[in-house]
Amino acid sequence: MASLTRPAAWTEAEQKQLETLARRYPSSEHSLVTQCAKIAAGLPRKSIRDVGARLRLLALDPLATAQPARPGTARHAALEKQCRDLLQQNVAVVSEMRENLHKIQLMDNIPLMRRFDANVRATFETLEALESEAQMPPFPLEVNTMYLAGGGG
Repeated sequence: MASLTRPAAWTEAEQKQLETLARRYPSSEHSLVTQCAKIAAGLPRKSIRDVGARLRLLALDPLATAQPARPGTARHAALEKQCRDLLQQNVAVVSEMRENLHKIQLMDNIPLMRRFDANVRATFETLEALESEAQMPPFPLEVNTMYLAGGGG
């Protein structure tokens, strides 16, 4: 079964099987958890969370809410633009630092290095925001473990 934190990459065959099973178990006839569980049963390398996240990402489940930073949304475009702008600023900073090195004005690079570092940190924060918004939230499901230990009956 795939990891809960980092799902395994989807192969082309798994993607096709997901699409087939999503049509077989539509959300109009099944709860989200049931739908994902039935689909995951047909995908040995995928967990229920993997299936749910993939359905949401690909919008194969029409009842699933859209991810705020899903590619193609305004939020995603704004975050991508922010990353591009920060990286372009760093290109300019590096060019300025190079000029200072040629002029042997080394001390002028200290504030530039701080700006470069701040831009890199801001870029990572933006990328983390993109990643965290694309992750599927936990299912509203509580597992009854009584039967796992053989104590049910």
